[in-house]
Amino acid sequence: MAGKIIYSSLTQAEAGAQLLLMRHPETKGNSLRHFVGQTNSPLTDNGELQRQAAVDALIAYYPGLIISSPLDRCMAIARPAAQALGCELKVDERIQEMNFGAIEGMSAQEALDKGLSLPWGEGSGGWPVTGAEDFDEFFSRVHGAYEDYMQLKGKVVLVTHGGVIRAMLSHILGLDFVRAAKLRSPNVNTTILNIYNGEAYIESMFLRPDEVILRAHH
Repeated sequence: MAGKIIYSSLTQAEAGAQLLLMRHPETKGNSLRHFVGQTNSPLTDNGELQRQAAVDALIAYYPGLIISSPLDRCMAIARPAAQALGCELKVDERIQEMNFGAIEGMSAQEALDKGLSLPWGEGSGGWPVTGAEDFDEFFSRVHGAYEDYMQLKGKVVLVTHGGVIRAMLSHILGLDFVRAAKLRSPNVNTTILNIYNGEAYIESMFLRPDEVILRAHH
């Protein structure tokens, strides 16, 4: 879906900050539909193509600061973009993906076959499994990071994960987890938020890297 959803006409110049949230490129775990939380999974060939497009988009966007999850799939975008721009790169463990504990690296069916609960949907009654985060823990750490980012100025990029982006959007839109789980952020797609007087306004969602570049040149 192209990035046509506009919730606010507030410009970045009028806002205190503009946050661009970008999801990492496709990993092998994504392509196999495995639960990949806080472990590293290599990029697929398609993910490598996405990675370069995403780096080009961030360079065109020209932020003053890039903040990244420490996981390799996010740093694969954040590090080369920051190096090319000569801007500051910060790593924030609070914007890592949810920890899936005992079901890390499994498909949903594999987890169910082992008698393990899923984090959402059918078969989610026993969550969290051993070693996993519960939703209160996950949302608390993501929302804590979000509140800190609300104090930033200028153009800032967050390179992070689908679950983290959903958690932030649920906070902004006042959605519970069931509804938030319906928000989908495809690999290397972006959401742009304008921050004004302590409030976040969604400027656009579902932007592909080429659309970020096009907007940057206008």
